[in-house]
Amino acid sequence: MLSVTFENANLMILPSLSEEMPLSIMESLAAGVPVLATSLPTIKSAYKNKINYIDEEDSIEILTREILKISKRDNRINIENGRKFAKNYSWSKNFKTIKEIYTKMVFK
Repeated sequence: MLSVTFENANLMILPSLSEEMPLSIMESLAAGVPVLATSLPTIKSAYKNKINYIDEEDSIEILTREILKISKRDNRINIENGRKFAKNYSWSKNFKTIKEIYTKMVFK
């Protein structure tokens, strides 16, 4: 199960060079897992200071250093803030918003 994977994770790393709004970040935050992701504009605008960032041009050495830095840090405050942030984006809230949008479009 995916929830078991998140429960056993210490860090989620997303070194992608092309993403829009990856749900894996939100799922990680909801599970209390710190995130290290590439600082793409879409990710930064969505998650702001809730996650840790690396730049696209960063070397493997910098990525390794950031992983070690996060793993040694006390992440309790960041984890709690991430969980609170993720609660604002529950599936039921998202479904309700999407349903309202579609209803307005269909019955316009």
